[in-house]
Amino acid sequence: GALLRLVLTLMFLKAEWGLLTIALIFFTITLVENIGQCYFAFRQVKTFRIGRKYLDWRILKECGSFSGFAFIDAIAWTLIEATDSILIGIFFSPAMIVPYYIALRLTQFINMPIAQIGKVFMPRAGELHANDEHRALQKLVLNGVSLSFLLVTGFFIGVCFFGTTLINTWIGPGYPESHIILMILLGARIIALPVSTFRSVLYGMGHVKVPSLIYICEAITNLILSLILIQSLGLIGVALGTAIPIFIAELGIILPYAMKKLNISAGQLLRTAIAPTLAPLLVLLGYSYYLPQFFEIRNSWAILAGVAAGGGVFLLGTWLIIEKGALLLHRSVPESINS
Repeated sequence: GALLRLVLTLMFLKAEWGLLTIALIFFTITLVENIGQCYFAFRQVKTFRIGRKYLDWRILKECGSFSGFAFIDAIAWTLIEATDSILIGIFFSPAMIVPYYIALRLTQFINMPIAQIGKVFMPRAGELHANDEHRALQKLVLNGVSLSFLLVTGFFIGVCFFGTTLINTWIGPGYPESHIILMILLGARIIALPVSTFRSVLYGMGHVKVPSLIYICEAITNLILSLILIQSLGLIGVALGTAIPIFIAELGIILPYAMKKLNISAGQLLRTAIAPTLAPLLVLLGYSYYLPQFFEIRNSWAILAGVAAGGGVFLLGTWLIIEKGALLLHRSVPESINS
């Protein structure tokens, strides 16, 4: 569905009635997707039925409670994502939204695939929690946090060195402020994305109330702080108004709460999830620093793709070498002791 949307959008973007056509494309594909999901649900689960006689008010109430807090979570996410553009439109001219929106869209493009890590873990976390497999649950969370931290920090390093080139290639010159905003927004995601893995696991365990309420408080704080900072710092103030509540709520409240629920210590988190990513990230940092000194990085998609591919090879290659080396070490030590 996503690929079809992309192809059709590119085909009809510059056609007559382009925006209306794109809206119809999104509506039609979304409708077909949901009908298809219902069809395959009935095909896969032969006993699946819908009817009034299957209604159980006790279960409906339980689901409604969970869905209610999930709805609060969705409102908080929408408020955080929409606040910035709305405030900029109120305080400045519509043209001022463009530099901020460039940075916001790039952040969202990077954020979306990494955020799926936590969502994929949610049903598995529910299964492990139901079976009282606490060690397996801890391992699942720490692996997800480690992968999220590695990927988002890797993107952040790349953006720091090549963000201006990326923006100039995509939009064109004339938006220097977008690079600064991009670094602020993406820097905050270094905290938000790993913690979102904790939040998804908590949801899988059935702990939805506290994380949802904290998230909505974060969204309200984002709105208030952005209102204050936009008047003195402009677009940078809006970005900081988004980033600061993330550090306070995610790092200061949700993370300790989740670690307590999962019985994970700070040392365990740093040792198991964060420490293995440091060497790959340092290698990527060195690659990003020295590459422009040997090669001219021009405004070209082909060059940027090559730079990104090289960075990915260095980052993931180093990470895999360290992971495989650690596994071999763990295996060889007991064997040497036995011999």
